[in-house]
Amino acid sequence: MKISWQLIYIILYFYRTSITVIADIYLSRITTLGDNQTYILGGDFASDLSGESSVLSLTVLIDAPRKFATQLTLALGYYLNSYFGMALIINLFFQTIAFIGIIAVLKALEPQHRKWVLFLLVMPSFTIWSSIAGKEAIVVFAVGIVTAYLIKITKKNKLPNIKELLSAILLLIFKAQYLPAFLFIYFTVILGNKIHQKSFIILLAGLMSLSFLYIERDRLNDITLIFIPKNFVNLTHKTLVYSGDDGLAGGRSTREVFWKEKGDYIWKSPKGMIMALVGPTYKEALLNNNKLHLLGFLEGMLILIFLMIFVLYHSKNASAVLFIAVIFTLFWILFASYPFGVMNPGTAIRYRTGIIPFIGVLAVYFLSQNIHEKWLKKNRIK
Repeated sequence: MKISWQLIYIILYFYRTSITVIADIYLSRITTLGDNQTYILGGDFASDLSGESSVLSLTVLIDAPRKFATQLTLALGYYLNSYFGMALIINLFFQTIAFIGIIAVLKALEPQHRKWVLFLLVMPSFTIWSSIAGKEAIVVFAVGIVTAYLIKITKKNKLPNIKELLSAILLLIFKAQYLPAFLFIYFTVILGNKIHQKSFIILLAGLMSLSFLYIERDRLNDITLIFIPKNFVNLTHKTLVYSGDDGLAGGRSTREVFWKEKGDYIWKSPKGMIMALVGPTYKEALLNNNKLHLLGFLEGMLILIFLMIFVLYHSKNASAVLFIAVIFTLFWILFASYPFGVMNPGTAIRYRTGIIPFIGVLAVYFLSQNIHEKWLKKNRIK
């Protein structure tokens, strides 16, 4: 008996809902789920309401977008808590927000690609962090809607609708560092078949994008050697604890300081990107018998192997232009995600949540040969 995708979507929602219930009733009692409780209670948003200036002002958005994103999430938690006053309902609300983005991605894909992306989207750690109150749920929603739009424009030229535009703005507020990756694949799709020697041009564009690392080397050194350490309080000579600059308490780094010399941010990035994607190492997963870290490690390894298999599988048959574009896009999305993930295995698991739908689509969909044929056909029809 063949199961319809509509039924699978319903099962997926109830699966995610059950994870929300388990996280709220059980996991929250045995471990700390990031800043989940802070978001449920609204943090310091209530006290900020009585202040002279709004924490959700345009000035805060421009000067401190990360703080604005945090306060926006706290505001949502505060008003939900004021109205419902029940943690489980608030978590379910955030779960539903993320679910909308997940379904948008799945529906935009064809069944042969959809099943593989779904494999990534039902992984336990991804489901946990996108099914409870927090910024990750909102990021998954925004990434999902924007990624679905990227899929649609490979089939038919279309302008973004209001929901897609608002999601792009939301993504810019919450994760501005994702912008280079999304723009690279977007302009490849829009301009790729309108230019001659497209593979060479895309490769040149990718190499030129890397020049940003050289141009901004002083700023990157300041971020890794001054700014990030400044936001952490030294516990020992090797580990740090985040003091928080966005209204949250932050968490402790359980690893040695990753950047020690100028240029480390760039030269150590390959290792850092893998560490941030996988999350806990095997030793960290076994340390103190941390079952959640063990689960995160196994899941991280599966994601890494998944990407490697699809990239290698498509390397022989994929169109050169899409293969080049996907490689550079993967680099930029992983590069943008690694700075905080590399410092703490738990943070790595949480931070990779937002990019899972995007990297899944990159590996499964954009590298597909038949997608490239449809892309060419679309341009011939015009």
